[in-house]
Amino acid sequence: MKVVWICPLEISKFKYFERSNIAKTRPTPWIDSLITEFEKITDIELFVISTSRYIKKSVEFSEKNINYYVLEKDRQVLPTNKEIRDKYTGIKYQLFKLFIVPLKYTQHIYQYLDLALNYPVLSFKVKHIINTIKPDIVHSYGTEYIWSAPLFKINYPKLITIQGFISSDASFKKSLDMKLRRKLEFRAFKKNDNFVIRAKFMEDIILTHNIKAKFWYISFITEQGSFKKITTANYDADIVFAARIKKEKGIEDLLNACVFVKKEIPSFRLKIIGLCSNDYELFLKEMIQNMGIEENVCFIGYIENRELVYQEIKKSKILVLPSYHDVTPGSITEAIFLDVAVIAYNVGGIPGMISNGHSGYLLEKHDILGLSSSILKLLRNEAMRLRFIKNAKDDAKSAFLFNNSIVIPSMINCYKEVIRKYNNV
Repeated sequence: MKVVWICPLEISKFKYFERSNIAKTRPTPWIDSLITEFEKITDIELFVISTSRYIKKSVEFSEKNINYYVLEKDRQVLPTNKEIRDKYTGIKYQLFKLFIVPLKYTQHIYQYLDLALNYPVLSFKVKHIINTIKPDIVHSYGTEYIWSAPLFKINYPKLITIQGFISSDASFKKSLDMKLRRKLEFRAFKKNDNFVIRAKFMEDIILTHNIKAKFWYISFITEQGSFKKITTANYDADIVFAARIKKEKGIEDLLNACVFVKKEIPSFRLKIIGLCSNDYELFLKEMIQNMGIEENVCFIGYIENRELVYQEIKKSKILVLPSYHDVTPGSITEAIFLDVAVIAYNVGGIPGMISNGHSGYLLEKHDILGLSSSILKLLRNEAMRLRFIKNAKDDAKSAFLFNNSIVIPSMINCYKEVIRKYNNV
């Protein structure tokens, strides 16, 4: 069977790029784990198509029986505001701002037009690659960026794994970019009939756009073996935040809650782990300083080695993830198997992972006082924290979301059924 994936990749981890100046990009552990399993399968030929802004031209290579196509997209050719500030001062800084800011607006206009037209250039390139491969099925991971757009142009059996929903993010009402992405997402729901999901609310959303849609409940691989390697360590933090650092993940809500926590526990410690843009990190550090909690907060940043991430989570008492919209966050899964209590917002698929008052605390979005109160309760009550940890792990062991043994067989059966359905039409 020939299978094409259209998906995000952390390209810096590949040997092909070892001698290249490739910046660390957004980590994709859910894709990495699936690829590792498909490397072991001899009767499936896998082709992975992705994009990167850190390469000057598209590349094709193979590693461990997997074929990769990485296409150049949205390459960063202009320096960020922080890079300009760090390198230049005085008149030079003002001149760079004078010339670069208009260029950035020009670049943004092109990106908006590209998105509004469903990425026509990229879709054409992907279509050409797919037609050369002649696969049995094309599997796209996500509707929230470019990954589903090429499906509009091809005539092969198609499947989309839903990673998250743009339409559940309230910021689309204010942002042109989000409005355009929402439009692309809705088109993906209407134009495709086969979806891999991980929570019932995902099915309900898609059915409002496409009553013919068919669903397969298939989780990502959970690296449970890696969790067992993490040795017990002394706590070095009360709270850990581990996710991509952006407003939608609720980091600002957490920092606001920490102001109230400090009033009760002046010496509490928060660790922040994850990838963050230079400009947003600068904004958060200024926010932390203005709040008077700079001595309580430690920015660790992006950690490439997943076991080191697990070690940092393990050394924390509570994982707090007040994400505004999410499906089944990997950091919550990690916390459960690393014996760390969880506090999160009651959004998306998180209620299927944590039961409020039984295996963690779930709060309504933007409930800052509830967030701080829950943190204080768990920091002051070790018995409750340990009870939540045990209950969360017991629940996880019986849930399909954490059953690795069925993931790959379920996916292969899904492929066969989609192909069969396509050929019978």
